[in-house]
Amino acid sequence: MIESGTTCFADMYYYEGEVARAARDAGMRGVLAESILKNETPDAADFEEGLTYAEEYIRGWRDDSLIIPAIGPHAPYTCNDEILIRAKELADKYEVPVLIHVAETISEVKNSMNTTGYRPVEYLGALGVLGMNVVAAHCVWLTSKEMEILRESGVKVAHNPTSNLKLGSGIAPVPELMDRGVVAGIGTDGCASNNDLDMIEEMRLASLLHKGTHADPTKVDAKRVIEMATIEGAKALGIDDITGSIEVSKRADIAILNFNKTHLTPFYDYAPENIYSQIVYAAKGSDVETVIINGKEVMRDRAIMTIDKEMVMLKCRSIAKEINEYRREPERVASKLIKLGAVDVEPTYEMQIKFKFEEEPAVFEVLKRGAIAVSDVQTVKQRDIYFKQKLEERGYLRLREEQAVSEQDEPAGKPKYTLTSTAGTVIDEKGITIMRRRRMDTRVEPTIAFFMDYFGVKKDKEIEKIRRKLKCIYKGVHISINIDRFIKPAISVRYVEVKSSAWTRKEANRQRDIMNEFIGVLGFEHEKQIKQSYYEMV
Repeated sequence: MIESGTTCFADMYYYEGEVARAARDAGMRGVLAESILKNETPDAADFEEGLTYAEEYIRGWRDDSLIIPAIGPHAPYTCNDEILIRAKELADKYEVPVLIHVAETISEVKNSMNTTGYRPVEYLGALGVLGMNVVAAHCVWLTSKEMEILRESGVKVAHNPTSNLKLGSGIAPVPELMDRGVVAGIGTDGCASNNDLDMIEEMRLASLLHKGTHADPTKVDAKRVIEMATIEGAKALGIDDITGSIEVSKRADIAILNFNKTHLTPFYDYAPENIYSQIVYAAKGSDVETVIINGKEVMRDRAIMTIDKEMVMLKCRSIAKEINEYRREPERVASKLIKLGAVDVEPTYEMQIKFKFEEEPAVFEVLKRGAIAVSDVQTVKQRDIYFKQKLEERGYLRLREEQAVSEQDEPAGKPKYTLTSTAGTVIDEKGITIMRRRRMDTRVEPTIAFFMDYFGVKKDKEIEKIRRKLKCIYKGVHISINIDRFIKPAISVRYVEVKSSAWTRKEANRQRDIMNEFIGVLGFEHEKQIKQSYYEMV
């Protein structure tokens, strides 16, 4: 980034304190956000821990001269309401930015409509988490209404054209946003979806892209795109009072280009604005000769002054070698699950309790007497095939074929297939089994032979059952009740499984106590519960 003239960057990732230290050592200015997701991340077991880490990180760096700490609830589809609200509260408390991905892909928008009834920007607005300190990355799929919401709330936009094209996400309506007065800066996105992090290249693409899509050569002109990369970017990050332009009292963040290059010759300076076109349409990142950040030279004559570049590159190559060796090993189940279809990451904690009955339990009648509303009632036939993985700690794989059935257990409609990889610990507390697990579901329709060959696993057990599924809400907790009748193996008794799920241990503990109370409402006796899973029982 320094070599192509970047003096300040915004980032959202894990272990952001380490990113801050690296940026500080390099002499770079950074607005650096600790990422928060609803599931486990590399630096947090759950989002409670992530929010705590983020607050400690913000408090530790908020007085630094180069680093502006921030918080990064990753995106509406990877966060729940609580994360989004609490992250905004933290940002407001410490007066730091919120960095978040918004409306990057059309599938994200469709998912938001299906799960919340709102498009992403509308959803964030309804939660009250939009504001002047929010930077929304991408914003590719927006309606006119959403653009107005962004304008009215003062949200800033980070335009990442290379990333959006590389990932096939689409093209953000940047001219329309800027026409409405929405502040838009230019970003590269991360190196995984941009690769070279060259802002001069990014400026050129941003200018050309919108001219082409609008069939208008005046759209996002050279001067405007340089403003997006400098002062508008600084405004987006809330630091235009200290950087983004060369002015008295600002922090002297400057990139100097060498115009004595063949591709920059000749240069016609009869009109002052020609300098903008020369930089945007002809210059390259390698033309940057000197970079000054905070009044200190960090690169002079293409030589980095702050860190040992050769040592850093050597270390990077060493790490890359380890990654190469890791990737050459037999492909991991997670990677294969992703290749087979859309992967759903399930909540980290699952609270579960089972009971055995000689006859069909009168669950419906009990719930009605307790004035508890029941929804989503359906009867299905499930065929579960379990496979052992080579390494026991990776748990087992389960292929489930599920098909709706009539009252006579006759198939109705097409079967659905779900492949689940499950691993985790089981904690038994206060009569409720709390399972901490890493589970990904992916919808597939493979033959058993293909499945065994693809994953290199052996078939272990097979179960068939008729399951009556119903859902209810008790004291704010979504609870699933499954009444199971086994076909294979043939078992005359019925089993009732009561379940709920949570993303954090704190929420799991709260739900556990409510579930204990709910079990009493159903009239079930705790001492008669079954603590084994069906996999263990058969």
